[in-house]
Amino acid sequence: MNRILPMLTAALAIIACGTVHGLWTNRWQLSDEPARSAAKLRDVSLVLGDWEGEVGKEHLAKDMAGALFHRYRNRKTGQVVTVFVVCDRPGPVSIHTPDVCYEAAGYEVTKPTRFTAPGDEDTSFWTARFHKKRSADGAGDLRIFWSWNAGQGWQAADDARLSFARFPALYKLYLIYELPGDENLADGPPVQLMKLLLPELQRALFAS
Repeated sequence: MNRILPMLTAALAIIACGTVHGLWTNRWQLSDEPARSAAKLRDVSLVLGDWEGEVGKEHLAKDMAGALFHRYRNRKTGQVVTVFVVCDRPGPVSIHTPDVCYEAAGYEVTKPTRFTAPGDEDTSFWTARFHKKRSADGAGDLRIFWSWNAGQGWQAADDARLSFARFPALYKLYLIYELPGDENLADGPPVQLMKLLLPELQRALFAS
């Protein structure tokens, strides 16, 4: 009996870990997700009001089910905002946030704060300012907004892995803007584009 109890405990622990990992990786998922959700990224328009987009390279997400990389330029002001969206299982998409990735690339990152989308208290982003002290290409500071959406709105989750683990597919959205100097966080170019982009993403990715 003294031997059986530890063996039984170990077996239950192995089964529990295997079950959690299977749910985490969607090992038993029988649907066509996340490929079906990822395919919808192709429907996002390159023209949003005065903003005209061009398709950039998707090398940053070659291991994801799908990715969108658009550089939107305002034809009146010339300002450029990069929009980057990836879609895959919640496990991979919930990690590698820009405050971690950019810091590893040599940027100083201010503490991320929550930003509520204009006119929608239920839509939130994390945002931070990124400063690179030494830049051979002359790149300036960046303002980045990021958020996740599994079909229930864009959310700045405290723990994305826990919040979205039960969903078959998850989107992560970045808006990236190179700052010319001082910024108007509340209504700068990323926020101006956000007002047009979010309804377009709702139409392309989540409309029934």
